[in-house]
Amino acid sequence: MAGILKALKKSFRLANPDALPDKYRILPWADELLTSQDVAASGPFRCVLALDAADLKRLEPFPERFAEDALILNIDHHPTNTRYGTAQLIIPESAATAQLVYYLACALEVEIDEPLATCLYTGIMTDTGGFRYSNTDAEVMRIAGDLLAAGANSARLAEQFLERMTLAQMQLLQRTLSRMRWDLDSRVAWTYVTAQDFSETGATDADVDGLVQYALRVEGVVVGMLFRETAEKRCKISFRSRAPVDVSRLAARFGGGGHARAAGCTVDGELEQVVEQVRRELFGMLT
Repeated sequence: MAGILKALKKSFRLANPDALPDKYRILPWADELLTSQDVAASGPFRCVLALDAADLKRLEPFPERFAEDALILNIDHHPTNTRYGTAQLIIPESAATAQLVYYLACALEVEIDEPLATCLYTGIMTDTGGFRYSNTDAEVMRIAGDLLAAGANSARLAEQFLERMTLAQMQLLQRTLSRMRWDLDSRVAWTYVTAQDFSETGATDADVDGLVQYALRVEGVVVGMLFRETAEKRCKISFRSRAPVDVSRLAARFGGGGHARAAGCTVDGELEQVVEQVRRELFGMLT
């Protein structure tokens, strides 16, 4: 979106509530991304473009700096989007919010040059699991082809964002695989990461990306879960599933959301307590 706004000669601030993982710093305009502290010292903002955020909580603490009469354009592809904002561009059938941004670029007749193609391709590639998930359809591949023709380097981006792992991420993977558990005749697989794991390995939140997929790789597993202890008496849970199980329904029961095959939520409580609570809900869905 930053690339589109630059092409339209608009002034803007580019920000994300969480710190940018190091591996994404090769992307165009990454050095312009503001921190939450930067935003707190700015504003108030009257025009807001909210991208890939299913509800306003995903934007915290930014809403504190929105003007009371702020105009919010909500662009998203999550079916659990709460439809907040002044206007919405929400297409749950789209594989990625980056796909919607591509359509905007075309509608606004913005030239898709190499930097813009690189960002759009990255967004679509990562949200389709390297074009492996069920959300990869003919339209997604057509767009990917356009972006490759515009200069996106598929091999370089795939290696950077799908293949490389930090040492801390590999250490987390070792620990989570050793803790893998199976339930319901091995139809459910789950594992966990503790706060102590983070302190001992030096891992960050970004190093957890992709670990939940390993729970779903075992033959016969239809639901994979990763429990992440984020603070004292608080856990983040990532869900993945195979058809026909809709894990967004499970996440919604705990105040979360997402997609039918990929969803998540945050639950207060001790790790062991949260694990049992979520397992009971899931067992109720599957039996």
